[in-house]
Amino acid sequence: MPLIEILLPEYDREIAITDSLITVAHSADLSWRPAAKQRSLSQLIAHAIEITGWTENIMTQDSADLGKQSEVMPADSIATLQDSFHINASCGRVQLAGKTDDELIADWTLLQRGRKAFSLPRISAIHLLVLSHLIHHRGQLSTYLLMQDIHLPPIYGSTSN
Repeated sequence: MPLIEILLPEYDREIAITDSLITVAHSADLSWRPAAKQRSLSQLIAHAIEITGWTENIMTQDSADLGKQSEVMPADSIATLQDSFHINASCGRVQLAGKTDDELIADWTLLQRGRKAFSLPRISAIHLLVLSHLIHHRGQLSTYLLMQDIHLPPIYGSTSN
């Protein structure tokens, strides 16, 4: 079985789950943050958007430099944030679809201000920097929403809130 047949359904599932959480945030206060030093809800969603955008870089470039990345700006509406999420997620899916095993196991390098942080096969970089990272921040997002008394959609089965 080609690796993309394993990776793409996982990508689609995690994108859909994250999208469902962003959708229910419509009634939340986007400026809310649990503590002064933490991201606001809008900033957290903007970071999830940024993460999905990394898929395109990983699949089309040999490296990325964290020192040269621009941050996605938070927005004042869920509709704007959700549109940006859909665009980045769709672009990422296009970059993944149809990739061969050779393309997925080709090395990709993360740099930090020009210095090599690490190199991984592209499929591992997608898992680490996109999927696992997105899941981590989606966990934060679900906590933010629960703290605002917003009912969560199912993430990995039914929710009891």
